[in-house]
Parts: sequence; structure tokens; C-alpha cells
Amino acid sequence: MLINIINRQKTFRINQSEILKKTTYILTSLSLPKAEVVILFTNNRYIKKLNSQYRHRNYATDVLSFPMREGKFGKLNSPMLGDIVISVEKANTNSKIHNFTLREELLFLIIHGILHLLGYNHETKDELKKLERIQNKLFNEVIT
Repeated sequence: MLINIINRQKTFRINQSEILKKTTYILTSLSLPKAEVVILFTNNRYIKKLNSQYRHRNYATDVLSFPMREGKFGKLNSPMLGDIVISVEKANTNSKIHNFTLREELLFLIIHGILHLLGYNHETKDELKKLERIQNKLFNEVIT
């Protein structure tokens, strides 16, 4: 398993060793012991730029996922799942809304991002229910 954590924001402290441990647990729980993923922690300005460039939505979001198992080369047999980009600034704002700590919000977003890398989405009510079921189960396991 390879988990590459990059922290490109300086406002909030990120416990990278805990993120590594919890992400390892998440991937193992999803039966992905050989998976590779990159997690980039950034700010609102950078994630807004990515959201605009890749999703044509000109606003900061909390998490973006860039799966490697989609598109032209999606059928390649590679352990690389893709990249997850998280705005820690937006996560901090959302943590207050969700009544989470920043730590909990970041773990929630990592789970959400990994599920998107695996093809889960929330385009329909049924897809949303499936994503939320797995997401909530994993979240309850990792926040302890």
C-alpha cells in the first residue's frame, strides 16, 4: 500500500501520521491492501482553481477526487486509485456546520474521496444511499 500525503497549506495543523494510519485502515477495510492514493491538503484558492478547470464550477469545494480507473486507460491493472484534493480551509468551515472537529471532517472527506475514486457517486437517490451507508460505517470506525 502506498499513501502519499502532501500538505500545501499552512493555516491548519495536519497530523499526517494519523491520516496515514486511518487511510490505511480505510483501504484495508475496503479490501484494497495494495492500493495507492495521493491525498493533497490545500486551501480554498487552489481547490477553486481545480474545480473551475476540471468541473467547470467556479467555487471552492471541500474535496475533489481524480480517479485513475476511469477514462481511456481506466482498464489498466494498476494499484493506483487516484488523487484526492481537500481544502482544509473549506473543511474547517464545514466542520462547524456538521458539528465535527476538523480532524473528523478531514477523515470524513478522505473516506468520501476514496469512495469516489472507486466509482461511488451521489447522482441518484439509490447511489447516494449506497455511498452514505459505506461512508458512515467507515467513518464510525475511524473516528475512535
